Amino acid sequence: MNVEAAFDALGVPQSCSPRELRQAFQRQALRHHPDRNNSRNANARMSEINNAYKIAKEHLESGATPSPNPNPERRPPPPRARRQNTQRPRQQTTYTSSSVHINGMNVQVQGGRVYVNGRLERDYNQPGADTPLRVGPGQTLVLDHNHVGPVSIDGGTLHVTASLVGDVTVHNGQLIIDGGAFVGDVYLHGASFFRLSSGCHVGAQVTR
Repeated sequence: MNVEAAFDALGVPQSCSPRELRQAFQRQALRHHPDRNNSRNANARMSEINNAYKIAKEHLESGATPSPNPNPERRPPPPRARRQNTQRPRQQTTYTSSSVHINGMNVQVQGGRVYVNGRLERDYNQPGADTPLRVGPGQTLVLDHNHVGPVSIDGGTLHVTASLVGDVTVHNGQLIIDGGAFVGDVYLHGASFFRLSSGCHVGAQVTR
């Protein structure tokens, strides 16, 4: 899958921000994950979404400039294909306000805001909203309540027995999902460990 196809699969343009890309991936993942989608091609679709997100994310992190024809060896797509691509982001908005039930929670993501059971839990449009919950060296934290927001594990251990909605960065630590539900990406740095002993994970696992 090339870069253009990856962004197309997620329904966002190459000029989108990392936050918009992450939100698009989470919406697609919540819609097509096999635990929530009983269609025959759910596994294949989820694999495609994960691969597309990895390629698109690496493209944004590289700082490459979006181009209407990123591969010079390929001929530009016909006008009809370009019209379909420009309409994709508009179609994406048809389910940005849809609700998903996860581990007893009704989660809704809309315009950078995360609602749980109808209540606003995290507004990423506000300053400081990206400040993570931190687990320091030698600490062990059991997350036995629903948490919405990013998490940073620096040498510690986090056990999730409830629900966690947000990205997790692990530096030489451990993230263990034990009966809970985790919606977000996990980034593993150094001698880090991620285990899904029981429960559900919707998102990507990135090792650096």
